[in-house]
Amino acid sequence: MNAPNQKKDNSVVALRSDIEKAKKEILDKLRNGESKWWKVLIVALPVILTAGLGYLLSGEIEQAKNQQQLLMEKSKAFYEKRFEVYTVSYGSLVTIYSSIKTGDTNDKDLAEAMAFLNEQNCKYKLIFSPQVYELLYKAWNTVFETYKKNMIEPGTVKDIENIMDDVEKEMKKDLRLGELAT
Repeated sequence: MNAPNQKKDNSVVALRSDIEKAKKEILDKLRNGESKWWKVLIVALPVILTAGLGYLLSGEIEQAKNQQQLLMEKSKAFYEKRFEVYTVSYGSLVTIYSSIKTGDTNDKDLAEAMAFLNEQNCKYKLIFSPQVYELLYKAWNTVFETYKKNMIEPGTVKDIENIMDDVEKEMKKDLRLGELAT
């Protein structure tokens, strides 16, 4: 029974001896300078890889930065255009309201303002928010019905005032004017 255990002990001792020899050889090679290139590689490789990764990422970061800047420029241009269109459309609505309020449905200014508002509504449908677009159409339609009849029915002026208030609120909401004031 001792023989198999003796063989196991001998093989464990032999294995340990082999490991110690390999360890000693590696340490001797490191000390003797045979693997200076290996030492340089161990030090230089992480530096080279980090620099390469940094170079690759800097290109992607620069591209993302440029895309973000382009998006901001386009958003600003859209906001400015929306502000311009809202200002002009609301001015047209005020002109229409003034003509209706004075009771003159044959006024040339009223016809021109209605045509202009309709043109604005069609031309800038994508710039208007859906709510503003619908309210402007509602205002135009209310005035058009009055214009067709060539008479102002009771409540028409008040209806237009209410629509104008709603248009103004929606435009301010779209343009975030309340947020900018605070």
